[in-house]
Amino acid sequence: MNRSSVDYTKVVETCNSLHGLISIGTLNFHSLPTEICALQGIAVDDQRWKWLDHEFLNQCYRGNIHPVFKALAFLIRHRYFTATFKVFQVSVCDRLLPIAIAKVRIYAVPLDIEGARYIRQWRQKWLAQYLSREFRSNWLVLMKVLDYSPRGWHGCSHHCTIDDFVDDSVLILPLNGSDKYIDPFLCPSSFHFTRWLDQLQYFVPQNRSEESLDTVVLRIYNNVAVPDMSGYKNREFKKKLGLASSGDLITSLINEYPYNSAVLPGVLSTLYPFQVKSLCRMLEKETLVQNLPVPYFKMIVSPSGKVYYFDMLDPGFYLNPELYTCPRGGILAENMGLGKTLICLSLICATKFDISTVPDNLMLYHDQSVRGKENTRRPGMKSLADICQDTIGQNSLPWKFFQDDLPQSVIDKLSRTNGFFRIGLTYSANQYGLRTKEKRMEQDEYQTLFMSNSTLLVVPENLFHQWNHELNKHIEPSYLSKLFVSDRFKQPIHNSNSTYTDNIPENVDQLIAYDLVLITAPLFARLSKKKSCTLRGLYWKRLIIDEGHSMSSKSSNLSILCNSIYAERRWAVTGTPTSGLTNLYMDEEEQIKEQSVEQSPSKKREISSYFKVEPFHSQPKLWNSAIVKNLSDSTFSTESNLKSLLDSLMVRHNLADVESDLKLPQLHHEAVFISPSYHNKLSINLFTAVLAVNAVSSEREGSDYMFDPSNRQQLRRLVNNLQLSTFYWTGFQLEDVKTLIGIAKHCLKKTTPAGDPFFGNSDRELLQRSLSAAYEAIHNPGWRTASMLHEMQYFVQGLPYPFIRTYGLGVLESLGLGVFGAPHLAAIQEFYYKNRFMDMDDETALTAKLESGSQKFWENYWNDSARKDNSKFKKQESTHDFDVHGLKEALEDDFRQTRGDFKISPSRSSSGSQDWNSTRDSLTNEVGGGLKITGEKKLVHNVVSGADVKKATILGSASAKLSYLASRLVDHQRQGVKSIVFFEFEDSAYYLTELLDILGVNYILYATFIGAGQRSNNLADFDSHNSEALGGITLIMDLRLASHGLTIISATRVYFLSPVWQRSVEAQAIKRAHRIGQTHEVYVETLVLRDTLEEEIYKRRERNEPQQEKSDTARQYVIDDTGMQQFILKHNFLPTEGGESEYASFTALDLNGGENEQPDENVDSLLSHKSVQVLQNHTWYKNWRMYLFNPDNLQKLNAAKKQKASLEQLNSELVEGKPEMASRKIPHKQRKRVRF
Repeated sequence: MNRSSVDYTKVVETCNSLHGLISIGTLNFHSLPTEICALQGIAVDDQRWKWLDHEFLNQCYRGNIHPVFKALAFLIRHRYFTATFKVFQVSVCDRLLPIAIAKVRIYAVPLDIEGARYIRQWRQKWLAQYLSREFRSNWLVLMKVLDYSPRGWHGCSHHCTIDDFVDDSVLILPLNGSDKYIDPFLCPSSFHFTRWLDQLQYFVPQNRSEESLDTVVLRIYNNVAVPDMSGYKNREFKKKLGLASSGDLITSLINEYPYNSAVLPGVLSTLYPFQVKSLCRMLEKETLVQNLPVPYFKMIVSPSGKVYYFDMLDPGFYLNPELYTCPRGGILAENMGLGKTLICLSLICATKFDISTVPDNLMLYHDQSVRGKENTRRPGMKSLADICQDTIGQNSLPWKFFQDDLPQSVIDKLSRTNGFFRIGLTYSANQYGLRTKEKRMEQDEYQTLFMSNSTLLVVPENLFHQWNHELNKHIEPSYLSKLFVSDRFKQPIHNSNSTYTDNIPENVDQLIAYDLVLITAPLFARLSKKKSCTLRGLYWKRLIIDEGHSMSSKSSNLSILCNSIYAERRWAVTGTPTSGLTNLYMDEEEQIKEQSVEQSPSKKREISSYFKVEPFHSQPKLWNSAIVKNLSDSTFSTESNLKSLLDSLMVRHNLADVESDLKLPQLHHEAVFISPSYHNKLSINLFTAVLAVNAVSSEREGSDYMFDPSNRQQLRRLVNNLQLSTFYWTGFQLEDVKTLIGIAKHCLKKTTPAGDPFFGNSDRELLQRSLSAAYEAIHNPGWRTASMLHEMQYFVQGLPYPFIRTYGLGVLESLGLGVFGAPHLAAIQEFYYKNRFMDMDDETALTAKLESGSQKFWENYWNDSARKDNSKFKKQESTHDFDVHGLKEALEDDFRQTRGDFKISPSRSSSGSQDWNSTRDSLTNEVGGGLKITGEKKLVHNVVSGADVKKATILGSASAKLSYLASRLVDHQRQGVKSIVFFEFEDSAYYLTELLDILGVNYILYATFIGAGQRSNNLADFDSHNSEALGGITLIMDLRLASHGLTIISATRVYFLSPVWQRSVEAQAIKRAHRIGQTHEVYVETLVLRDTLEEEIYKRRERNEPQQEKSDTARQYVIDDTGMQQFILKHNFLPTEGGESEYASFTALDLNGGENEQPDENVDSLLSHKSVQVLQNHTWYKNWRMYLFNPDNLQKLNAAKKQKASLEQLNSELVEGKPEMASRKIPHKQRKRVRF
């Protein structure tokens, strides 16, 4: 007998041994060739199951066999499968003869079965690519029709009824059939793959729509396994005098905490039960070595109850899976506000004495020597002390746990003796005996790594102060030895157990001495350029990256350096990596933003690289082929692959798990609808007019039409400016509006060849309304001045005329009011405080002093305006000017060519820059420093005595939102309330801060143009502000900076200046204040300008339309939403009334229930802002009287003149905390006034 026949005999023996094969499922065939043969065969067992002879059946039908059977025949022929069959006589009814139905059992031959090598050798007669391709295609045919259920496998008796044979649904195929098989229901392969995993029979799904990638990823995140520590419940353990093992520590935490706080030493705060579970799961992951199947090996239970595995990357059946070792660490992905910082600090304290050990997966260099020195043999025999010392260091024994019981001489020796090992620099960790390709690497260079008990924590610059604050708040000061490293500490600061510096110690022994090394991410990334950085010389016990989403950039210095740092345990701390909430009060994972979802799988690839998860770390391309490629729409869906990987990495709870442990104070969120001011209406109507005239003149087609797809960028910019106008807008120039008027008139005059109006009645009505809006704007003196100076207009009552003439921007003659900008009011305030002893009834002397001061003011004002510094935080100037996209030039061309059609074109032809010299010449008086408009007007009724100047009142502003919000913030300062104002547009924040300075309201900025270090200082100042002694304060924050990590629980009032289009961004911002640690109810208000684009945005968000929201409101830009486009195309003009007030008064809802304030008793003091309660429609309102000269403003001016705190002082305050004021808040009616 030759060798080939012997090998084939082994193949047959292996494939015919059913006990070693995998039962997959069953097929049912009718139309059996009983008239040709009796279908007898070789019996398998005594249950009438026989071996299936596919060649014989093919000959019986002369090749006209069903495609499913053909696929089965190929797989049997090449020894991938083996099949048996049994014929059942199924009775349909009593009148008909039974039908013969053959049930075929399908068995897979595992690729790792004993004797598999004979099968592989035998298959070498065919090309490997051919076999792989044909196996995959034929298996897909079978996979779609197999019955995987246990009932279908075991079947029924030989003679049975159709009811016994059929359970719910069953697929019975004809044995003969056409050459081409078409699935009549066109179900995707992924559906049948899921049916296979769930052991289901064949059925047709009711909903066969394909799922998008975002839906799949959303489902994965929502179903990530919650930490289950029930195995430790009631487990017995013996308390030891020494250091408890990780298992004992987890058991004690589960069973004794929080009744026995000694279980978690060093932690002052009490953890919630879900936080304890997360902590225990992290401890378990760090200490329990776990081997799991690689994600692309899917575990399946056969119909007979046997477990097997299917390789979805290279399709094949296995009895045993490929394994990978789970990393010692993972992703702490608790939702925003659930105390991730405290959990991490508790983990560090719980494992304080653990020391990293020599890894068992690295090839170590045998001839070890410390710090590169040659290892020379010591003369004579080692002393017992030396042996003990080396043993303790090399075996990572936790000697520091017994430090209090050791002599100082022993402590000194052990501190200088650190365990170490050496590795090859080219060696890749975590290489195991995978079936994938293995590479042999040469080790020419080596590096010495010293084992330590230190944790390296990398945090964003803006969260540095928060980690410092949380450490001081939650951890005993003396429990951990801490090193804080940041660029801000130019001079080192040392206090008890903490060192603050801007550099890493060059000596490894000094670095190892710290339990925690906290370093800012920018400095950490910069160290990647230094090959000799001490950070590389340690085998850290733990590496933690806060806000781990920053790891998504593979090419970033942070990512590179993290991969070059050697650490025994690795953690990434981040909120759940999904976004796109559809309901603010839903779980954070219930919706996911499309853009984030598309990037999410690739970000997980970088996470797998950070954790060195095999085989993806050594084979980066494997991630896309094994996970991402087949995630949403594929033959073998990899959804379960990604889920199993995330289950092994992520530690998180869902909302339902947390709610039973944690009850946050009530969150109140409402929209406040504000009627637009007169100037709001002018600006919004001008935008509407521009869009209306564009629609008419372009006849709503072609590239001239603003809504043409080619103009998407210009349209987005215009709609963005329209959103700006709901707060305040001065970007239209006078010439722009005049051009718009000319175009509208031209369109109205345009006629057809027959002499009829060219445009229809509806379009002509749009043009007429556009003209009315344009004329109303250019005939308003305040609008004209604001369009040139870009100042917010404030309307002041009670100032003598000389003040208005020298500093004013305009006058309202009928009311005797002066109109000013914020810089002008600030100059007047400073003038008044400096000249408080002057006799202001002497108009001549007063005028002379005012003219002298105003000339210098105006000169500086014009110079500053012309210079247009590089500040990113400023009022609207040329960068915000509205350009009518070349309309002026086009209009002139049209007048020269009367026959040519004229259209508003979106193409931009000019920069729209403003000539400040010409603006100055056109506005200013030839004599004096004031404006012409104030010099031309004489207020007859403006008679104010000198003693009454201090009673000058700011009646309101040109912005309805600004007046409302200022009223709120003044009230909060009185009540000692901290608040947050979120803004999307810097213009709005600029105007708000100007007014708050005028009114003397405390605020702190947190914006992008402020450096990360200064932002950290600002946040610390806000947290430490003593509201009881100093009154309330507001944090004015850029919404872009409010999405991750920040904790601002000292604030209880939150304001959004406008509706936020993406609700996930809004929810993240609210979570800054409404999170763990908040003890008061949080009130959130979203300001919405009534009857404008903002109200439509708010309505669109509030509608319960999941499908529409998924496709529209999840989009990045407002104008991309079809509903918003339809609203804008309605061209709704806001009505204005004759005699309408030009200012929005300072009015807001009363938060105190109608309590009136006591009047000021001392007539010599500055007057504080007062409010009068008014009852309207059963609701109390506060009408505020804002005094121009007030004690709060004077106090801010005096504070601003003081020397700015140095960096050293700020660092000292950060480290030691700001000194608390001893005084408590004085009731308003008892406060002392500033006297003159």
